[in-house]
Amino acid sequence: MPVKGSPASKSIIACITLTYVLSWAWLAILIPHGGYKGLGWVGPFVFMWMPGLCSIACRLLFREGFRDIGWRWRNWKATMAAIWAPLVVGISVYALLWGTGLASMHQGTWGVSFGGSTSAQQAGNMPFHLVLIVLLIMTPIVSPFSLGEELGWRGYLLDRMVKSGMRRPVFILGVVWAVWHLPVLLSGQYLKTSNMALTVLFFILMILASNSVICRLRLQSGGIWIPVLMHSIHNVFFQNILQPMTVENRWHTFLGGECGILTALAYGILAWMMWRDRKTL
Repeated sequence: MPVKGSPASKSIIACITLTYVLSWAWLAILIPHGGYKGLGWVGPFVFMWMPGLCSIACRLLFREGFRDIGWRWRNWKATMAAIWAPLVVGISVYALLWGTGLASMHQGTWGVSFGGSTSAQQAGNMPFHLVLIVLLIMTPIVSPFSLGEELGWRGYLLDRMVKSGMRRPVFILGVVWAVWHLPVLLSGQYLKTSNMALTVLFFILMILASNSVICRLRLQSGGIWIPVLMHSIHNVFFQNILQPMTVENRWHTFLGGECGILTALAYGILAWMMWRDRKTL
């Protein structure tokens, strides 16, 4: 842990506390309007920007400046890793599910899901070139959402946790990130499931593992856009392509998707490989 009473300790605690309070207060405000997605894209957008806004407030409050955010795009090897990491994880998990028959693709017309649209129920057999087109179109659309989170988590808290001398800063940040999601999960607004305990457990494991990968890229590159890129591609590939393409059943719920143990395991293996060889990027 950082030294008690140090500037780093104060800024870390202030940012986490402010983020939790304002984020969860926003979710409470959304309840009369239909919950997390009741206002369409506005609800998720404001929620995802709470970490970023709180980090900006802390930068101003503690007079820390903004130079360490890393606005310049650098390290193209890390950029390529940010692109292929979620793609490799998603393809590996769903190839296994579809190949073994534990899950199947929707038959008939193809489509993608955005903002909870009904097209998610008719997705399947999407041609490969259309998958690429969807990724190319939707990643820039989703990136402003991801930027809000990354400014707070990896662009602010991670750097201060590392510099403060905190033990296991990446793991602790992953826990903080996972806890932030819990109200959305526990309220059933994020995913309907028959076993909430398993859903929450597997989602937390996925968050911890994917956070390790994103943190590795952030620390290696020193830039904010590479974490934003990976975060955005993950969200598009899983939420708007792979999950809508798959017929929902209990195996898919607990094995694939963002709340699946196979997704957590795949990200965990990837994180282990990336942290083991620190000269790969």
